[in-house]
Amino acid sequence: MCRYILRNKKYFIGTLCTSLFAGVVPLFLAYVIQLISDVAFNNHFEKAGTCLFASVLFLVYTLMTTSINSIMKSTYRKKLKTDLGEDLYSSLMNQSYSMFKKEKIGNQLSLFTNDIKMVDEYYFYPILSMIVDIIVSVIILIYILRIHVFVGFMMVVIAVATLLVPKMMEKRLKKYSNQLSSYSGIYNSKLKEIFQNFDIILDLGVLKQFVDKGKEWIENMEYKQRNVNMAISLTGNWANCIAATFQLIFMLVIGLMILYGHLDMIYMMPIVNVSNNFISNLNDISSNLAGFKSVSDVNSKLLNIIDSHGQANKFVSNYDGNIYLEHVSFGYTESKMIIDDLSFKFEKGKKYGAPVRCS
Repeated sequence: MCRYILRNKKYFIGTLCTSLFAGVVPLFLAYVIQLISDVAFNNHFEKAGTCLFASVLFLVYTLMTTSINSIMKSTYRKKLKTDLGEDLYSSLMNQSYSMFKKEKIGNQLSLFTNDIKMVDEYYFYPILSMIVDIIVSVIILIYILRIHVFVGFMMVVIAVATLLVPKMMEKRLKKYSNQLSSYSGIYNSKLKEIFQNFDIILDLGVLKQFVDKGKEWIENMEYKQRNVNMAISLTGNWANCIAATFQLIFMLVIGLMILYGHLDMIYMMPIVNVSNNFISNLNDISSNLAGFKSVSDVNSKLLNIIDSHGQANKFVSNYDGNIYLEHVSFGYTESKMIIDDLSFKFEKGKKYGAPVRCS
């Protein structure tokens, strides 16, 4: 799927830049908190004007960057989904008729109603978010290391422990996503068949049976969707629990360092603020990584379909209004041909007819 990101490099780079500007908002806030803490704890009242200016600038910066970033993200996702959908549609339409009929209509519809949606939700958007979260987390880590090396080391330990969770859930995530993708095609085919034959169902008096069957299919579909959501949610929750446990230890150590004079009091609130955002970024990375791994097989399926079908159906170009038959043959058996190697031009605007033999 990287081909679609590379095809839309301008959208990707633009969205990445605005996301980074929005992502460093917590660091800006930490700086403002540090200024306020310095005024409050060290009685540096001459810096009050600087605090007020920084606070106003922070509000303006936050509103501008988050608003622009929301617009860019929506445009980026729309472009990627459109390109993927158009390529998939063109590939399916370029199959030979025999190849097209081998697959059920419901399976083909599921590619657009389910699989593309999964790729957007668990691949296109997460890959951008993960890049931003990683960069912002590194910037936060550098900021913490400048304050105190040991505090930075503790945050690295939290990061490693949190990011191990998606690896443990990888197989289960793939399994549930593949089950959802496969059943979605069956589900669409069954519902389409029922709706198309509704009159026959009424005439035969078997409506109740099909209503019960439909409820069963809907329940199965939602069950498989629930499995995917549950696996991704559990991955995020477990990562969150691990991170929260380490954060409690982290805050206890920070308190002891301040108590014994190894860390200045003015850094307490900034560290608390950026550490919360650091943990939040790690949780997002963990959840996105879980979703990213879950759709790897779905990605491969869509790309295989797009790449496997050539131009089996030729598009008409430069049509001059005439109809040409070239070396056309037809017969119910090979031994008795009705039309044998016929070449003819039907000219635009003329009328053609064939004699009818009456017995």
